[in-house]
Amino acid sequence: KITDNSTNNPGEYTNTHIAELYNQLIAMGNVSVNEALKVGVLIEQTDIADLQKELLVVENASVKTVYTNLMAGSNAHLKAFTWNLKIRGIVL
Repeated sequence: KITDNSTNNPGEYTNTHIAELYNQLIAMGNVSVNEALKVGVLIEQTDIADLQKELLVVENASVKTVYTNLMAGSNAHLKAFTWNLKIRGIVL
């Protein structure tokens, strides 16, 4: 029962909140490589928090497996973003 807010055009969303958030994150990331890495951290932290919340209530075992695997991927991405920031002297 999740509404598909995407269109056939990358970066375009029918939900205005998602569209505004996308544009805001793109603008933040376009400032510099460091800012783009920080946006990556923010996105992964948000994804992890959302997945953790959903794992507490989801009952379907297949969905739990998918969410767990997505969270593992997000944790790996988060580690990569934070490592790249750390080697640039930025610790969040």
